[in-house]
Amino acid sequence: MEEENSNKTFEKLSSLNLSEKEFENCEFINCNFTNANFEYSSFENCVFKNCNLSLTKIKEAKFQGLTFEECKLVGLKFNSLNNIVMDFNFYRCIMHNCDFREIRIKNTKILECLISDCDFFGTDLENSNFRKSEFRNSMFQNTNLRKCNFLETSGLRIDPNKNKVFGAKFDYQDAEMLLKSFGIKFE
Repeated sequence: MEEENSNKTFEKLSSLNLSEKEFENCEFINCNFTNANFEYSSFENCVFKNCNLSLTKIKEAKFQGLTFEECKLVGLKFNSLNNIVMDFNFYRCIMHNCDFREIRIKNTKILECLISDCDFFGTDLENSNFRKSEFRNSMFQNTNLRKCNFLETSGLRIDPNKNKVFGAKFDYQDAEMLLKSFGIKFE
């Protein structure tokens, strides 16, 4: 690993080509990575704070131990990451049109986020925490949601016939949404 990309703080970077670079224990603060290239890069134990990662290219990048805080993530293809090790968490982020299909990201924290038009088809999210997140038109199908925490969420649409939900926590008001697939009506 290059010495200059370890244990550093980067502020206000803008749309760079960071492909094939390695970053370890770094912080990225107030950066605009719109259309940036992270392909084949490695990010380990890094934090992104108040960054815009709209349409950032992440093919075969390695995301291990990443934290995204108050970031905007639009159009990211998380399913194109190097899937040997994927470990990341999201706090108070805007996530729009992101693709998480067919990846294994157990124990992920997606807290107080706005999650719109995201695809979780076939994703393994077991024991993940979505507390206080708002969902809009996001798809869950053939998704492992066992032991997930959906308390205090809104806009959630999950069909228990098409997903694994054993042991997941939902608010009482979500009962109608969950039972709708069984033809149960509330009056």
